[in-house]
Amino acid sequence: MITTQARTLLVATAISLAAAEAHGQANPCQRRTDCADVTTFTASVTDFRTSQQDRGTRLVTTTVRFQNKTTRPLILGYVQNSGIATDDQGNRFVVFGAQAVRGIGEIANTFDPKFVLQPGEASDARFEYVFRMPSASTILGTKYDVELAVREINPVAGNQFRLGREHAIQFRGFGPGWTPGGSVASQPVTEAVAQVANTPSPLPPEVDQCAGKTRCYGAGPFVVEVAQFTTSTEGNKRYHVLRTNVKVRNVSSQPIILAYKATSDGATDNLGNRYYWGTAGTYDMSVSGIGKVEGRNADPQFVLAPGESRTATFSLVRRDANGRELGTSWTQDLTLVQLEVLPSRQVRVGREYAVSFKDLSSGAADAGNAAAQQAGKKLFDAVRARVGKP
Repeated sequence: MITTQARTLLVATAISLAAAEAHGQANPCQRRTDCADVTTFTASVTDFRTSQQDRGTRLVTTTVRFQNKTTRPLILGYVQNSGIATDDQGNRFVVFGAQAVRGIGEIANTFDPKFVLQPGEASDARFEYVFRMPSASTILGTKYDVELAVREINPVAGNQFRLGREHAIQFRGFGPGWTPGGSVASQPVTEAVAQVANTPSPLPPEVDQCAGKTRCYGAGPFVVEVAQFTTSTEGNKRYHVLRTNVKVRNVSSQPIILAYKATSDGATDNLGNRYYWGTAGTYDMSVSGIGKVEGRNADPQFVLAPGESRTATFSLVRRDANGRELGTSWTQDLTLVQLEVLPSRQVRVGREYAVSFKDLSSGAADAGNAAAQQAGKKLFDAVRARVGKP
C-alpha cells in the first residue's frame, strides 16, 4: 500500500518532470534565499559586504542584479526609504544618503525612469545600508536579512510615465561564507509542488561580455576592464592609496558618451576598511581621462565609436592607515553615466551603470596576461637553447 507521504512525493516528481519538459527549467531562483522571482523580473544578490565607516558607523553594501523576464522593455525604480537590513542581534540598517543608491532611479514625490531593461537584459543596482551604533558596547551580528521595494514605471502616451506595480523583495542568508547562489532554503513538499506547477518560461541566458576574464565588468553597451591596479603609501605612511587604470570598450553598434558620476567611487578591503574618493564637501578630483557628472554639470568628452576603447584612472584613499593592518584584496565600486548631446548642444544625462570589480590585488596580472607571459618565456627559452646562447 502506498502511503500518503509516498503518494505526495510521486505527485511532486511527476509535476516536476512535466514542468521541466514544458518549460525547460525550474524557477530561476531555485529556492535560493538570495534571489527573488516576481512576474516581470528576477532579482539576485551578486555581492554582499560589511564595512566600517568610522568607529560608530557600520555599513552593509549589496549589489542586486535585475533581469527582465518579459518580452517588452521594463522600467524599474527603487522606492525611497524602503531599504532595510537587520542582523541577528536585532540591529537595523537603513538605506540613507545621497550616495546610498547607485545604478537605479529612486521613486519619491518624483521618479527617475532611466533604469530600462530590454527583454532578457540584466543590469545591476547597488544599495548601501547604514547603522549608527548607539554606544561603543553595541553588539553587532554576523548574519543579515535584507529587504527593499521596487516599483515598475509604465510609459503612457505623450512620452509620459505612470507608476505601476510595486514589489516587496526580501533576501536572507548573508553572513560568513556566503557566496552568490549558495544560500538555499528548505521547502515543504506541498509548496514545491505548487511552485513547480507554476514555473515561468525560462529566461534567456546571460551573455558573458567579459568572455571569462577576471577584473572585468560587462555593462550592456560597453565593457570595463581593469588594465592596472596598484597600491602605495603616502604622507609618511598615513595614507594608503589605490590607483585603478581601466579600459572602457564600446561593444554596441552606436557611438556612446560616458561620464563618471562624481563621488560614486569607493572600495572596501578584505578586512572591512573603507577607501574614499576624497573628503565630503569638496570637489571630487579622484579621476582622470574621463568627464564627470557633478551637480547640474555633465562633461561629454569621453566619446567612444563602435569598437573603440579609451582609458581612465581612478584614485582612492584610506586616511588612517599609519600603523594599522592593511588588506590584501579590494572590491571597488563606481558609477558611469551615459550622456546624450542634443541638437541644441545641451547635454542630457541618461542611464546609470553601477560598475564593480571584485578581488583586486596589487600587481596581480589577469589570467590571460599571465598565460601569455609564460608562453612567451617558454618560446624564448626554446629559441635560446636551439641557438646555444646562454
